Order: sequence, then structure tokens, then C-alpha cells
Amino acid sequence: NLTAAPALPRLTISPAAVAFDYQLGGPALPARTVNVGATSGALSVNATSNATWLSVTSSSAQTPAVLNVSANPAGLAAGTYTGSINIAAPPGSDAQSIAVTLNVTAAPSIPQLSVAQSTLAFEYQSGGSTPATRGLNVGATTGLLSFSASAESPWLSVSPTSASTPTILSVSVSPAGLAAGALVRGT
Repeated sequence: NLTAAPALPRLTISPAAVAFDYQLGGPALPARTVNVGATSGALSVNATSNATWLSVTSSSAQTPAVLNVSANPAGLAAGTYTGSINIAAPPGSDAQSIAVTLNVTAAPSIPQLSVAQSTLAFEYQSGGSTPATRGLNVGATTGLLSFSASAESPWLSVSPTSASTPTILSVSVSPAGLAAGALVRGT
């Protein structure tokens, strides 16, 4: 009579895959847990990672065990990275592997103010009329931005002093008290 050999215990893994999503500049990623069991009895657990950004620790050297899988995206560029956690098989059993994906996305672009012209020029002749108010177009590289504006020179004024993009600021000068023939700059 032939009798079948008893089935050897096997490792069980749950979940079989782990995914991390990280935005550059974001907070550290929390570890993910993977439960390792056995179809019967206690089996040894020896888990290793195959990527420099991927690490694993085990709560126990035998089943049942909980693996803590961590991803460290420091120094990685935006993109998708794949790795695995490999669990060595006890004699007579198959090794197990946990697929790990790390999706790194670029940080959102930070809106910046933009102006259509970098300088405004006003000309005034002593005794003449005050130069006309000039418009300064203010926009944003992306999205809407609220901002405030002020003039640092007493002869220069801007209105409104607070606004949201896109808008046109009115810039005016008051040349009274300025020396004749002088080139005056202000911001």
C-alpha cells in the first residue's frame, strides 16, 4: 500500500501586494503591515527587501508574524518604483514574495505673482501737469493669488493696495517737491 505523504505546511501572506503613494516634500510615509501565517504549525519567517528605498521588520521569527513594510522616498525623483519583500521558505515549502510599489509624484507647483512689465517710466516737466496714472498688469503663474501692494517712495502711490489676480494696479506719481532735472527711482 502506498500512502500519500502529509502535505507540508506553507506560508500564507496577506495582503500579497503593498502600495505607497508619496508626493515630493510630503510627510514621511507610515509603514504598511503584512500578516504572515502558516497552513499548519509554526514556520520560520526571514524577510528581506530587494530595493534600497524599501525595508522590512518582523514582529516574530516564526509564524504567526506581522511584517512592517516601510518605504523611504528620500532622494527619489517623481516616478513609479517597484520592489519586493522576499520571505525565505522553510525546507519543503515555496518561498513567498510581496510585490511593493512606490508612486512618487511631483510637488504641486506654487503659484507665483507675475507682472507684465518690470518698469514703469513717468516724465514730468517742472510746472507741467502731473503724469497720467499708469496700469500695471498683475497675474499669477497658476491659479488665483491674493496679494497686497505698496509704494516705498513717498512720491509714488499704488491702488488698490490689496487685490487678487488677475488685476490691473493703478500706479501714479506726485512730483511735487522733487528736484528739477533729477532722475528719481522708486519701488
